[in-house]
Amino acid sequence: MILSRYNLKMTSYINLPPLSEEHITSLLAWHDLTKKTLINPGAIALKKPWIASKIRDLAANLELPTEIVNSIPGNPWSSDFVNRFPEIVKIFNSLPFNRIEKIILLQNNKFCQSHNDQSSLLYDDISIEPCNYRLTLRGSTASKGFFIQPKPVTSWGSTYALLNKGLPVVYWDAKPGHWWTLNNFCCQHGSDWKEGDNKVIISVQGTPNTEKHLELLNNSEHLECLEHPDIIKFADFENIDFQREVSKTNK
Repeated sequence: MILSRYNLKMTSYINLPPLSEEHITSLLAWHDLTKKTLINPGAIALKKPWIASKIRDLAANLELPTEIVNSIPGNPWSSDFVNRFPEIVKIFNSLPFNRIEKIILLQNNKFCQSHNDQSSLLYDDISIEPCNYRLTLRGSTASKGFFIQPKPVTSWGSTYALLNKGLPVVYWDAKPGHWWTLNNFCCQHGSDWKEGDNKVIISVQGTPNTEKHLELLNNSEHLECLEHPDIIKFADFENIDFQREVSKTNK
């Protein structure tokens, strides 16, 4: 698959309406009541760096899972969330996805080493990167928080993060309530943490609708982003056929 220039955006704000202060406050209150240590293979591999609350997930991972008529297909919803936040459910159902498997609120409770997300296995079309939809609800206060590390071109699409390789660290301090997208193809990411930090990020994991997502990326071209440093070599990549590897490990 041939890369386009926008595929080298490591993170980028996306042109969607921001959440209201009221919604942010309500979501954080719900999260602080329901959060638990996230335990799954990816979290265990990273030494369980998150406490999380789950909006959509496998039925076995939810208390009182429920289905919603006319919802984006995928895994069940938390019935508690659906009952409390019908307006926010509508917002999630307006995102450009064909399927949504997980919607989770992630809060670091320790340093999170650099990694790539297992959710990138839910699609195999690298032409839609960056496409992990995220939204910051509460920013870091004691550390610099979320960071990106650009991978060398020989490792784009690789299964695992490159650790102890001296990769540069670039911080992304997204504005609370504003949607942004994360790239899991040409970079890896993690999060600093110090005592007192309580950063919370929403992660929506699924299969994007290619046409709608690319249209939204195009409409977001003017918004702030972090580009891969090798974007200056973009012309050299235009005729290279890149493929994503088919196995990853993470949250």
